[in-house]
Amino acid sequence: MAQSVSPNPEEWSKEQKELWAELERHWDLLINAKVADFLEYIHPEFRGFGHESPLMVDKKWLARWVGFWCETTKFPIHYISPISCGIFGTIGILQYYLFTIEKSADGAGRSVRRYTMTWMKESGKWRVIASHNNVATEQVKAR
Repeated sequence: MAQSVSPNPEEWSKEQKELWAELERHWDLLINAKVADFLEYIHPEFRGFGHESPLMVDKKWLARWVGFWCETTKFPIHYISPISCGIFGTIGILQYYLFTIEKSADGAGRSVRRYTMTWMKESGKWRVIASHNNVATEQVKAR
């Protein structure tokens, strides 16, 4: 049976809070360009869709994209806001918003993305097995 899907982490179960903490660590690694450590959270059979490609992505493609993104983009600000967290045995589904201020050679901008990530717990460790995200608002370029 699924646990509460409240957007308020203070109301979540211990396991939901544990998964949310893993998500926060996962994003902290990406924001700080620790690509190899970030990819440790990705299951070898990962599949997903992202805002940057109309095609399905896998771990190999994600490794290339994340590597490029971290080399070319800095994230002075990021904020993750929960929508829901459901735990179904060894499967966890997190939905959240990601707000970023990004700086690249093209300038600076901000964006909001919506994510649905499916995590699986194997041998005591949560790993992402599926993800779907899209840009929730148009990117706004700083002048």
